[in-house]
Amino acid sequence: MKTATIERYHIYGTMNHGLCVTYRGRVLHWTENGGYSVYADAPDWGQESIDAMRKHALNHGFTHCRFVGDWSKARKPVGGKLIKPD
Repeated sequence: MKTATIERYHIYGTMNHGLCVTYRGRVLHWTENGGYSVYADAPDWGQESIDAMRKHALNHGFTHCRFVGDWSKARKPVGGKLIKPD
């Protein structure tokens, strides 16, 4: 079992929040075509952003996720097993 952490954090000086996927304190990253480094760190735009972060974790071989950070009680997703979409 390999668990990724999806963290929601406040972007200081704004009213916005961001999401990032970490493992052992480091943000997940990979190399795209042309050698560009891409990080699993993005603004929080709702459920689509959460689903994208889960997909990044799944693509990196993680089987589970947990959620930490600045979530309201009503909006905090439930962590658990990552399921591959059919």
